[in-house]
Amino acid sequence: DQNNDTNSSVKEGPQKVIPAEQPKIAVVSELRPENTSTKLQETQCPVRPINFGRLAKNIVEDKLNEEIASFLKSIKTDCAELEKIRLVAFNRIEYVVTSAFRPYAGTRVFGSFVTGLSLPSSDIDILVTGFDYLDAEDCKRSLEQIAAELKLHPCIINMKPILTASIPVIKLEVDCGVEFIPNYGATPSIMSRLRLNETPSERISRVVKVDLTIESFDPTTMNGHFGIVSTDFSKKMLSLFRPLQDLIILFKYYLNTHSLNNSFKGGLSSYSILILVTAYLLDTANLKNSNLASLFMSLLNFYGNEFKALSTGITIPFEQSLISMIGPKPYFPKPNRMDSSLLFILDPLNPMRNITQNAYLFPEIKECFVKTLELIDSNFRQIEKYLAEMPNKELSDVYNSATHSLLKTPPSLATYLAEKSLLRQVLMLSLIHISEPTRLLSISYAVFCLKKKKKDN
Repeated sequence: DQNNDTNSSVKEGPQKVIPAEQPKIAVVSELRPENTSTKLQETQCPVRPINFGRLAKNIVEDKLNEEIASFLKSIKTDCAELEKIRLVAFNRIEYVVTSAFRPYAGTRVFGSFVTGLSLPSSDIDILVTGFDYLDAEDCKRSLEQIAAELKLHPCIINMKPILTASIPVIKLEVDCGVEFIPNYGATPSIMSRLRLNETPSERISRVVKVDLTIESFDPTTMNGHFGIVSTDFSKKMLSLFRPLQDLIILFKYYLNTHSLNNSFKGGLSSYSILILVTAYLLDTANLKNSNLASLFMSLLNFYGNEFKALSTGITIPFEQSLISMIGPKPYFPKPNRMDSSLLFILDPLNPMRNITQNAYLFPEIKECFVKTLELIDSNFRQIEKYLAEMPNKELSDVYNSATHSLLKTPPSLATYLAEKSLLRQVLMLSLIHISEPTRLLSISYAVFCLKKKKKDN
């Protein structure tokens, strides 16, 4: 029988045993070069393979995100304390203007103080209403009259009218530590609003910077004051995008430390920053990651490396008239007649207005973005190198290969990371910034860093 012959042939002779395939164990030599003296010893340790690049990236991002969260909390705490001082400054300006030009004059506060996007070093924007005028010259004369009234009060200091700007403005400071003496009399309830009733912390300045403008519109040039409507628009955008407020505050401070957020000197205004960031977030792919550090770095990369400013315009297409003009997307081809501008941001509230036509520092802003990314990448490489030189067993026991993260931070790595302040490097906070009295936020952040270091120790 053929089957019997086959079975008998299988049973005869010595049998060759094929061992089962053993699971591969990653050894140190497969992960990184080691000294030959320790190679034999460490290859006996069963470890999981570690992707040092991915792990370092996640560690850098998590650390930066943690520092950003602590920093934003510090900023908001300072702003909450400054709010009372700023309200006193506004009440004093309001009293002078409404008393001197009654009954038609009024005042309104707008801008970042209202939207919640202010920094401790920010000024407050005050709009004077009720002045009727026919042309820009009437607007300038009205501001000169207001400036003459403000000069009568010792608490108003460092006043500088800029009447040649597209929107004439009076830049001034109100020293709320100086007693305010009303010229037109005031009831006790009004006086309580004009005095600083509580003593602020030592690090909080009593001097408030103010930009004072007047309600205006010139139909011949279509130039006018859009402060109130742009503030309402900003509040609407903030309600639609959860990470927008924190991202803008961080972005504003970043530009402030590099002196690139003054629109009168070629930088970006708060309103243009809001449109830049909102336009980026309108891409649904960018909303999936709520990690502030990741969003901040990707934002710098997009506008620093990918965005073509000379050929692309930016806006927020939220009205049908604007959508029919440039399409439904926030980025659109810039018309040839606008090629001379270094950055073109179309005002969503006035499609005829480029709000960044004077942003001649935008090439420097792009360069700053690129250098910051290089700085972050340098930190990433340093941490990757440090991880690769750590004892392999120390990392493999706490390494999660699925997420390329650590279940807990080994003591030696925690000590190494504690010595690094990634956010401080990114914001390039130098001793020069700390010594400048006008850079209140830099002082506040320096104190914050010192306190945190002392607490950690």
